[in-house]
Amino acid sequence: MQYEEKWSERESRTRRVACGTDSKGNTRYRTETYYVTEYHGPYWKSADEYGNTRNIDESVYQNWKRVWANEKKTGIHKGSAAGLGTPITGGIFECGWTGDFERIFPWSDIHKYKNKVRHSHSVLKYKEPTRELEKKYPRPADTGNTSPVLSYGRSFSEQEVNLLHRTNAHLGRRYLVHPILVVFGQDATRGAVDDVLSAWQGPNKNELVTFAALKDDKILWCEVHSWMDNTTLHATLRDELVKERFTAGRYSDLLLKYVPKQWRKKSFKDFEYLQVEVHWGWGVGAVLASIMGILGAFLLVNRCIEVPNLSDFSSFGAIYHWRKKNGM
Repeated sequence: MQYEEKWSERESRTRRVACGTDSKGNTRYRTETYYVTEYHGPYWKSADEYGNTRNIDESVYQNWKRVWANEKKTGIHKGSAAGLGTPITGGIFECGWTGDFERIFPWSDIHKYKNKVRHSHSVLKYKEPTRELEKKYPRPADTGNTSPVLSYGRSFSEQEVNLLHRTNAHLGRRYLVHPILVVFGQDATRGAVDDVLSAWQGPNKNELVTFAALKDDKILWCEVHSWMDNTTLHATLRDELVKERFTAGRYSDLLLKYVPKQWRKKSFKDFEYLQVEVHWGWGVGAVLASIMGILGAFLLVNRCIEVPNLSDFSSFGAIYHWRKKNGM
């Protein structure tokens, strides 16, 4: 992360200034250069392992500066000022991740990809969701939700959520996986899984979704879903989780242990053969639009060119002259 203190710079500007008139009385102009004092900063930025930079709040910088405890001054913006202004020199400071799991700064991004399965006739397609289901279980990526936990029952502490954020950050950059834990209360049945998958129309290609119903910290039932062809990881996580009482720490440990060994993200190039559905409404709309376009063109031409009644002419010569006059 980087912090740039406020600094000033003497910068030149140009403007047009009237300087009399020409022989015709028109105002003449000349270009004039002048100087101003511009102020910059303060700025707080973060950079990830891919070199992408983002603006962050001062509070975020101050927190991680304290956690990492390795801030150092890396440069300065030497200040300058125009006229009698007082120049301000600003320092540049940086601090960085120490490399250990406990002090990872997790940052999530959402990217788009082509998913033909959701919009095609396929045996892999889920049942059509109702509006109520879509509202109750919105697809996380569509709402910008990058949380590692979606809870419809047990509540999770900030420390537990932060732990799972770090787990996702550690695994995501190495194995292209996004683990999501979906938790229900003790009264939920396995039908809730079908409802969620229906509302989402399946997980995204890098999502490893673990569904579990909890009574206090006891797991009543558990299912794991993803697009992987080899579902060994699904069974491994399910069987390991139900052996003991649930804790966020144990779930994190299982992900860290088994994802590197058993996760293989499916390539969606395998679905390029699928034909994308076009809703019948688009076809009807296209036909109606064509009809309206033709009708509109006819009415426009009919209004602009008034064709006379042939009975008004005494000879074919009159018709000829009328046609010639109207460019027909």
